[in-house]
Amino acid sequence: MSAADTLKNLAIMSDWTLEERLMLAVSMQEVQVPAGTALLSEGQQAEAAYILCSGRLRVLSRGEILGVVDTVACFGEISCLLPETPVSATLVAETDCTAYRIPAQDLNAIAQRVPKLWRALFLQMSDRLKRANKRLAEILEHSPQGFLKLDRNAEVTNEYSTKCIEYLGNNPLSGFSLPELLHPGDAASAASWRSVFAMVFEDFGVPLSDLFDLLTPEARIEANGVLRDLRLQFHPIYDDDRRVVAVDIGIEDVTRERELERAGEAERGRQATLGKIYQNPDSFFTLLRLIDEVDSLCEGMLANLSGAAAPDANEAARLMRELHSLKGFSGNFALAALRHAAHEVETALGRSIAGDADASAGLAAAFAALRSAGAEGRLLKGLIDPSLVQRLEGVVLVPAQLEAMRAALAAGDTVTASRVLLASEAMDVKQLFACWPTDIERLCAELGKAARLEVYGSGGMVPKPVFMALDRVLVHALNNALDHGLEDMETRICAEKAPEGVISVMVEVGSDMLSLQIADDGRGSDFSSVVASARNNPALDQASVDAAVAAGEPWRVLLMPGFSTAGRLTGLSGRGVGLDALAGTIAKLGGQISIDSTPGQSFMLSCKVPLATPAPAGGEGSL
Repeated sequence: MSAADTLKNLAIMSDWTLEERLMLAVSMQEVQVPAGTALLSEGQQAEAAYILCSGRLRVLSRGEILGVVDTVACFGEISCLLPETPVSATLVAETDCTAYRIPAQDLNAIAQRVPKLWRALFLQMSDRLKRANKRLAEILEHSPQGFLKLDRNAEVTNEYSTKCIEYLGNNPLSGFSLPELLHPGDAASAASWRSVFAMVFEDFGVPLSDLFDLLTPEARIEANGVLRDLRLQFHPIYDDDRRVVAVDIGIEDVTRERELERAGEAERGRQATLGKIYQNPDSFFTLLRLIDEVDSLCEGMLANLSGAAAPDANEAARLMRELHSLKGFSGNFALAALRHAAHEVETALGRSIAGDADASAGLAAAFAALRSAGAEGRLLKGLIDPSLVQRLEGVVLVPAQLEAMRAALAAGDTVTASRVLLASEAMDVKQLFACWPTDIERLCAELGKAARLEVYGSGGMVPKPVFMALDRVLVHALNNALDHGLEDMETRICAEKAPEGVISVMVEVGSDMLSLQIADDGRGSDFSSVVASARNNPALDQASVDAAVAAGEPWRVLLMPGFSTAGRLTGLSGRGVGLDALAGTIAKLGGQISIDSTPGQSFMLSCKVPLATPAPAGGEGSL
């Protein structure tokens, strides 16, 4: 096919005269192009334009195939005619091809003599742009991602995909502030977002990737009644001087991915909790009983509340102690939601006790959240081996005990039968501390400290009521040692102590008495300072403070309800409830408690509990 005939087959030159086609044809050089040869390279200035005569060419951009051409077509002409305009795509021969080559200088000369060439090229560019826009619209329509463009004010321009309307819930989107869409109702966060975004357009010497990392990487947005997790990716748009003029944002729906992650995390947490349950199942059943008791107390308190009336002081104090125990147990079994809910009830109850007129509604909402969180603990019971549940909820007799009970009952000796039953329920007292190493690790991570547990003594078996009563309150002694007693590692090193603190437990079971000592090698307590602090607290019973000092037992102030040495309220301390609950339970068991401390060196809490004294039917020691 001659050069003139080839031009005649070009759609953009179909209305040219023969004379006009011949003017261009004289500059066309026929070339044979072997397969695999690149005629034009993306990003480089074209030295010549090419017209495909026969064969097949592959069009690529950034290594991706844009299309294949096997009809008469022209390439590279724009780069030849417009100075400093690189080729927009790479052209490679897929098969052996025949093409006509038109040097750039010849093409420019002909363009001056044949005005129709400009019109033809304009029509060709319009057609290519139309096809490119159509393809882009198809890609945006079918893509699982959303795309939008932000101006300098962080407002959406007219360039956005329909997915963004679906994700962000506004149509049209143009003119909306993206940070306000990402942080609805949070003006401070939206303003902070805008201030960081503004830095993208200024030369602060900070890499754009670092600035984009400070913006929202993911957001949870509710639009059209659907809650989605969206991932955002930021891409700067530059002008010819390499200045940022706008930012493209890709938005991907990762809701399903996040749901799977949350489900996996929940399952891992459930398995970890089950591991803790099997490690110390008796404590877990104490937790379940505590959940039921707290639920009952909350329900009774709500029933007695009317209007702005404050709750009964005794009921509130008892509930506060039980909530504090519940928080400790929840932490032991990694039930974070239950622990948080108990803390929120403590806060709402504290406001109500203080006479806050608006506290009743908040208290009811906090109770409801606690009840919902407590259901998680009850659900875990269904995952435990039924035979273990039966053993824990019932009584297991070894053959010798069963025979002894049969003989006693046959002889009418109910006293001996009762003793056999009590002995069958007896529990190893050291199991009270089985979870402490794990709890210490968890709390140290939370507090930024390091500690280890050391357990001494012969231990022994104690009646189940005594075990269960102590199990629900000894956690306060652990929290006290970690939060108030032990210093952080840097402080300990400055005090010439080992970086890792030590919590030591001594357990001895005698014929009729259980002795416990829980000590730490932390900062200790200065009892004179404790008393001074108590005297400055008008909420405390000053007569009780005076009585403790007069008896030479200033340490008793630490056990008073409402007294705390914490500087601020945390999830562990600050309400003055923990040691009060522990002391109350020891007293109800008929036992005694005492505290010894050397400021800067140690703190030791000692308890003596009679084994023959059963836990009372009500109060903190109830089961």
